[in-house]
Amino acid sequence: MRDVIFYRDDNRSLALDLIYPSGAPVSAVGTVLEFSCDNKDRMGNSSLSGCSDTLLDGFATEGFAVAMADHPVAAPYKGIDPMPASAWKIKAAVRTLRATNRSLGLGERIVPVGFSRGSGMALMLLTTETRLTESPHALHQMTVLRNRLAELGNDEIFMLEREARGHKVALDPAILAAMNAYLKRRLSAD
Repeated sequence: MRDVIFYRDDNRSLALDLIYPSGAPVSAVGTVLEFSCDNKDRMGNSSLSGCSDTLLDGFATEGFAVAMADHPVAAPYKGIDPMPASAWKIKAAVRTLRATNRSLGLGERIVPVGFSRGSGMALMLLTTETRLTESPHALHQMTVLRNRLAELGNDEIFMLEREARGHKVALDPAILAAMNAYLKRRLSAD
C-alpha cells in the first residue's frame, strides 16, 4: 500500500508505504515502522540499499508487516528536528498506521526502528509515549530511553560493530541476530 498520507500542511504531505502479508493473516502480525533516513525517498535506494538497511525487507520476507514513513523534517536535513512539530508528525504516522492495520486485519503491535536521522524519530516515539517534549542533549535522551525501556520491561542491549564501514546499518551477524530476536519478541502477540 503506497502513499498513505499521515500528515498534511500547506508546505508538505507526509506519507508512508506499507508492505503486509497478502490475504487474511493466520494470526495478527506486528509492524516494523521505520522513518526514512534520507528525508525524501522512502523505500528508495538511499534509505535501503545505500545504508545497507535490510531490516524492512527481511521482516517482510518473514511474514511481518513493514512500513517506511517520511521523515518529519523536509530535505535537505540540517540536523535540527523542530519540536513539538516533529513529535506531532511521527505520532500521526503511528495513529494512521494503527488505523490502516486495523482495516487490513493486521496486529496492533508497532515497533519503531530507525537509522541515522530516522533513529531519533524511533527513539522519540518510545520516550514520548505519553509526552510531547524532547530533551536538548543526546546523552539525556539516552538516559530517558534507558529508563523508559526499563519501565516497559525491556532490557537495554548495546553492541558495538567492530568493522569500520562508515555510516551504514550494522552487518555483524551477532548484532543482526540480537536485533532480529528483539524485534520478533516485541512484535509477537501477547
